[in-house]
Amino acid sequence: TVDNPTFLSMTPDGTLIYANSEVFAWREGTVTAYRFDRATNSLAYINKQPSLGSITAHNTITRDGSKLLVANYGMGSGGPDKAVAVFG
Repeated sequence: TVDNPTFLSMTPDGTLIYANSEVFAWREGTVTAYRFDRATNSLAYINKQPSLGSITAHNTITRDGSKLLVANYGMGSGGPDKAVAVFG
């Protein structure tokens, strides 16, 4: 499950979905990945990763689907270097 999902993105090919968890009490947010099966309209959990900052607000996927960029809005996340996390 995803705690307080606040933003979803799907890869251009429609096979992966990423969900942010934005929980104010947490020191660090998370991003959860799911595989989407169009034939059955079902989701399969892949993994969950820390977002490297707090209050994980938005995410986007590069046009080629190779990278996920995550915006952390929390104060005290460690400075600008933790405002955006890149996965991929």
